[in-house]
Amino acid sequence: MHSTFRWVAAVRTVETMETGSTGADPGEKTLERCIDDYLNTRQAETSARNMAYALESWREWLARRNVDDFESIDPKCCREYAFHLAERVDAGEFAGSTARTYYAFVRAFLSFAVRDEQLDTNPAMTNRAVEPLPEDEGTGTQQFWTAGKRDALLRYADQQVTSALEHPVAPRPILRTRMRDRALVTLLALSGVRGAEVFSAPRDARRNGLRWADVDFEANSIAVLGKSRETEHAPLPSRAARALRRYREVLEPPIDEWPVFPSRHAASLHQAVRDGLRDEYTEDRIDRVLENRDVDDLLRDHEIAPPSISTNGARNVMKRICTRFDLEIDGEYLKPHGARRGLGHAFYSEGRAEDAQSALRHKSIETTHAAYSNIQAGETADRIDDVLGGDRG
Repeated sequence: MHSTFRWVAAVRTVETMETGSTGADPGEKTLERCIDDYLNTRQAETSARNMAYALESWREWLARRNVDDFESIDPKCCREYAFHLAERVDAGEFAGSTARTYYAFVRAFLSFAVRDEQLDTNPAMTNRAVEPLPEDEGTGTQQFWTAGKRDALLRYADQQVTSALEHPVAPRPILRTRMRDRALVTLLALSGVRGAEVFSAPRDARRNGLRWADVDFEANSIAVLGKSRETEHAPLPSRAARALRRYREVLEPPIDEWPVFPSRHAASLHQAVRDGLRDEYTEDRIDRVLENRDVDDLLRDHEIAPPSISTNGARNVMKRICTRFDLEIDGEYLKPHGARRGLGHAFYSEGRAEDAQSALRHKSIETTHAAYSNIQAGETADRIDDVLGGDRG
């Protein structure tokens, strides 16, 4: 038996030993058994190991949602899995192409389950289910912020804050918004953070957005939940630190657990108040309070932290800013992850691969080299020209 399938079988054996049962009635074909049968038919394929890993990861995701039978696997379940994969892409855990490959492995298995008469139709093949999957962008086409675009964006953000400060009657909400926007784009542009490390991912409870308690101005760093799903410390350069300090002065967070970039989604803010007051107020009283008080004042007075802006909300902020100032790269707005790639590109193109690795928190220099292999190829071409006398004219 292929080593991949021996590993999967070993996992099943350990689970059975720990529980004392397969979790199914005698003679019933479980989801796990069907996955094993499917993998055994695919042993000869070159993608067998990746297929086994993807299906095992999917089964673990189902288990966390208490799904352990075919009856519960419907188009809604498959759509939620697509959202889960998209959020892992947003977190920088893998590329969009990998997410689509993982989903394709699951879809292929479910087609096998249909042929095996475990399902009537394949729930992963509906348009609704696949809609959340990210676009498949190859490494060579991933956006990165150029130095010119980055500088223009930061300059515009500074100008907007200066304009609000100089206006004699500028409303405080406008100043707060412009301070927020400047802090957001400056942090993205200069710190190398991933979007899902500082904004919330609604379907990942651990990714609930950067809090002020995570910002260490003395150490010039911020604590984030990294790609490894462990706490990592991202750099906080002086310009980003200044933008965050000034923003905090106008935001006036009442507690350290207040998100750095709070959501403004009205329904989410109202729900936060309800959740925070439910232990001491009746639902009727909460209704009356919400009718008569500003929701932001309620959150502050009761020290209830609102939810953080989501990764999608942050993308919308970037779209708004880029549309207003006519900023684009290849016809698209400046995407949050493009800032991270742009920072790495700036270091790597100067021959400072180790600095790029440190700024991006790559576990190995090989990861950094792979991410910027296009630069390596261009430098090699230049050296070939130097040796062989090539002419690019």
